Amino acid sequence: MLKLPNGMELVNPINTQQAIRLYKEIFDGKVYLRNGIKLHDGCCVLDVGANIGMFTLFLNTICTNSTTYCFEPILPIFKALESNLKHNNINANYYNVGLSNQSGEANFIYYKQFPGISGQFVDPIKNLNEAKNNVQNILNENQKRSAAIESKINQYVDQFYKYENVTCRLRTLSEIIKENRISKIDLLKIDAESSEYLILEGIKKTDWLKIEQIIIEVHNEELLDKISSLLIGKGYSLQISANPQVENGSLPVGLEDCMLFAFRT
Repeated sequence: MLKLPNGMELVNPINTQQAIRLYKEIFDGKVYLRNGIKLHDGCCVLDVGANIGMFTLFLNTICTNSTTYCFEPILPIFKALESNLKHNNINANYYNVGLSNQSGEANFIYYKQFPGISGQFVDPIKNLNEAKNNVQNILNENQKRSAAIESKINQYVDQFYKYENVTCRLRTLSEIIKENRISKIDLLKIDAESSEYLILEGIKKTDWLKIEQIIIEVHNEELLDKISSLLIGKGYSLQISANPQVENGSLPVGLEDCMLFAFRT
């Protein structure tokens, strides 16, 4: 059990440090209210890549009677999401599915110690090598480094980045919209570790008109260009902000991670 600064409790934070970081970004930093995003009582929000439920918890502190649909494909993370929201008496619709451009199944990488970077298109070897390079850079700056300390830290990194391959069900966003007879979406929030473009491809032409605002966390420049072109073509105006982790120094400055805000014009 993790008690958050505002008194809410997480029955299952999975990773306490990551949960606290998410709280600071979402509750304190209000990253999802940037650039003119407007939410109101009774709004309809789709939380794609809901993780442990931090954004939906935040939503329910600023809006009453909202209708929220939460999507989390990896079962252990989904169970944490469901238990955390129910413990805080949040009324939401839960889907243990991933979203894509077609229904089916797909392999996902699940990091038990670091659920926030789990996903369908994760490269576990690249992630591990980048983590070790970051550790090496820190050690190079430390004059008191030793081979024993370096070995110990690398062992810890190996343990921290252990992962499992899990099979997850996929659906399209338009299937969900039709199934629930959703007529208006005030906010579509997507953080799906490089699946974002495929998720958008799963929206039928008639359903685009129902979506007023979109927030997407984008993880590389190529994806940013593709997603931006798609959204502009669908009639949205865009604003782009640095990922909070870039701003606070957790990530290098660049387009590796940014937040894209889209508004129907």
